[in-house]
Amino acid sequence: GGGCLSPMAGLGVPGQAAEGGDLSCAGLVHQNVFYFEGRHRRRIYEDLELHALMLTLMLALLLTPRRGLLDPRYCDQYPLMNHKRNIPYLLSLHLNHSADR
Repeated sequence: GGGCLSPMAGLGVPGQAAEGGDLSCAGLVHQNVFYFEGRHRRRIYEDLELHALMLTLMLALLLTPRRGLLDPRYCDQYPLMNHKRNIPYLLSLHLNHSADR
């Protein structure tokens, strides 16, 4: 084994990094450097309470108020086919990243 584990390991992305990159050690290092550079530029990460509130807001917007189902305005059933972002998947990557624990 290579000894490098993806920060996206265990998220149901066999053989791929979160953005479709390679899973070699160099690819994972590049992915983490890119992630942490972006994280450093975003001020929301400086305030833990604000970060938590924004995640709570996003989760609230994703669900319909009455039934608690995914709201089709924000979550397409077939995001790739309809050229939309898969918001629940991206949010799960964010929440499961080692830096967000």
